[in-house]
Amino acid sequence: MLQSELDDMGPTTSRTALGRYLPRHASADVRTALTDTRIVALVGPRQSGKTTLLRRIAREANLPFATLDDHLSREFAADDPTGFLRTLPRAAIDEVQRAPDLMLALKRTVDENPRPGRYLVAGSVDLFARSISPDSLAGRVETVTLMPFSQAEIAGLGIPTFLERAFSADFPSLAEVGRTRDLVGRVLSGGDPEAIARPVGKRRRAWLRAYADALSRRDVAREFRVSAGTECPAPFGASERPHWTTLHSGLDDA
Repeated sequence: MLQSELDDMGPTTSRTALGRYLPRHASADVRTALTDTRIVALVGPRQSGKTTLLRRIAREANLPFATLDDHLSREFAADDPTGFLRTLPRAAIDEVQRAPDLMLALKRTVDENPRPGRYLVAGSVDLFARSISPDSLAGRVETVTLMPFSQAEIAGLGIPTFLERAFSADFPSLAEVGRTRDLVGRVLSGGDPEAIARPVGKRRRAWLRAYADALSRRDVAREFRVSAGTECPAPFGASERPHWTTLHSGLDDA
């Protein structure tokens, strides 16, 4: 990937507006896994684009789409996971971690009918943590991790070969790749689809700050068993800057 191609994109702004699909490098791995694996799990951090990719591949593979963000679907999957899957012999299921018992039902279902490509599921990085041991799914599931956009994806380029070249001591010269324009801005902007869809400045900072706050509050609640909506005690309360101040100060420059 030549730096000149990235520079043409500028600081990852206007060419990534909401509504325009940018191909993901992980999509090829998902499509390949569906040809020979019973369950394909797409995992990754929040807002990395999992739902968008799931919907797109579901359309291509003619898989019915269901999301457990939907209240009725979530209740059905939680109360009767076997019955839920009986209505969906093949499917793409989003937010599957919201019904922990569904993973065990998926295991039973694909054991009864081991045809590959039956289920494409998506969820958080700890998808299997609360429901079933990953060992129990050995040979039945392939996990594909979807991270936020890389600079190559934003620029519409292929998978970079930097690591392969680095490990073979074939480092590209500066003359070949050029200098990275606006490196600090690119690093601070990151690759979250919702963030880079916003212009550089207040709107992007606002989204990044809200995202960091939401995840930090979730982590604090999980660590200290604070119920949802409860004011976090000091040093996490509004009267003091929280422990992610460093992150916020960095976002101010994005």
